[in-house]
Amino acid sequence: MIDTSAKSSKNQKLLDVGDQEWTPFYEKINQLMLEEKKCRQDNDSILGAEICVKILQAAFDEKDYAHLREWML
Repeated sequence: MIDTSAKSSKNQKLLDVGDQEWTPFYEKINQLMLEEKKCRQDNDSILGAEICVKILQAAFDEKDYAHLREWML
C-alpha cells in the first residue's frame, strides 16, 4: 500500500525526471499521480481515470510531449 497521507505525500516522488530540475509542473504531476494511486487503492476507477486525463492534459498544456507519450503508455 502506498501511504497517501498529507505527511508522506510531500516527500514521496513517484515521478522520475532524471537529470532535469524538479519544477512546480513536476510537483503538480507528482501530486496527481499520488491521487491516482490512492484511487487505485480505493478501487475507484472512475475518479482514477479522471485524474489520468488531468495528468495528460497538464503535460499537453505544457507542451511536454516526451512525457505525454511516456505517461500515455
